[in-house]
Amino acid sequence: MTTEVKPEKDFTAIIAAAGRSRRYGSPKLLEVVPGQGLRLIEKVISQLLEAGVAHVVTVLGPSGQPPYNEIGRLAEKAGSTVVYVDPHPPEMIDSVKAGLRHYQAHLKHLPVKADHLLVMPADLPGISSTYISKLMYESSLRKEQLVRGLTGAGRGVHPVAISSGLIEKIVESPMPHGLKSLWDDSLINRHEFLWDKPDVAHDLDFPQDWKNFTENR
Repeated sequence: MTTEVKPEKDFTAIIAAAGRSRRYGSPKLLEVVPGQGLRLIEKVISQLLEAGVAHVVTVLGPSGQPPYNEIGRLAEKAGSTVVYVDPHPPEMIDSVKAGLRHYQAHLKHLPVKADHLLVMPADLPGISSTYISKLMYESSLRKEQLVRGLTGAGRGVHPVAISSGLIEKIVESPMPHGLKSLWDDSLINRHEFLWDKPDVAHDLDFPQDWKNFTENR
């Protein structure tokens, strides 16, 4: 059984939440999580904070534009800083870059900052504070630049931990394949650990994904 370990240094988590939910058909981050009375964006942030993340940065599309105005209001209420990006970030990696720029401008010089940042999409209904705690623990012990959990089926789990030394590379490089470009780069070292609870890897692309998730609750 995994025990949550509170981090000794301050971790920052960047949530890329500027997606348009086109395939989903409605704003998926406003879905109500069964049995919890929380919208999905609130649950994601609450799990990060429960695990001991010190700073949560949620990146959204243009301020005042639905549904980002409502998602932003909920995110701030839940304890996250919100960064609105206008024009709308075309890809998830562009949201990540906006979050990293915010980190560079406002959080980079914190006295007790961790060597890694947590980066993730927002559509993770199965997100777990226990996994997040484990990720922070693993990355605090490792020198590798990338750290993540893998399910027994070999699927990567979010969030992932990225060394602060990679920020400039991510922000300044084209990154045509998003963060996958980092994992495919043989020159970047990484550490992966087994996480045997596959629910944390469940994301939402289509309405059926939400149905599949909620039916198992």
